[in-house]
Amino acid sequence: MDNKELFKAISDMMDSKLEPVVNEIQGLKGEVAGIKGEVQELRGEVAGIKVEIQGIKETQKEHGQILRALDERTRITSAEVEAIKHDVAEIKGDVQRLRKDLSNVEIVTATNWADLARLKAK
Repeated sequence: MDNKELFKAISDMMDSKLEPVVNEIQGLKGEVAGIKGEVQELRGEVAGIKVEIQGIKETQKEHGQILRALDERTRITSAEVEAIKHDVAEIKGDVQRLRKDLSNVEIVTATNWADLARLKAK
C-alpha cells in the first residue's frame, strides 16, 4: 500500500467517522435557524405589546386627568350644595317667622273685627 492509498483509506475512514458529526451540526444549524425565526417573531409580538402598553398608559393618563377634573367639580358642587342648604335653612326660618307674624295679624284682625262689631252694636 503506497502513501496515496493509505491517505485515501485514512480520508475515507475520517469521512465515515465525521459524517454523524457533520449531520448533527447540520441539524443544529436547522434548529438554530428555527429558533432565530421564533425569536424574531417574539420580538415582533413584544413590539406590538409595547405599542399596546403605550396606548394603555396614554388612556390611563387621560382617565387620571378626567378623574381629577371630576373630583374638583365634585368639591365645587359639594360647596354649592352646602351653601344651598344654608340658604334653605334661612328661608325655612324666614317662612316660620312669617307664619307666626301672619298668625299674629290674624289674631289682631279678629280682635279688630270684634271691636268693630262691639262699636257698631252700641
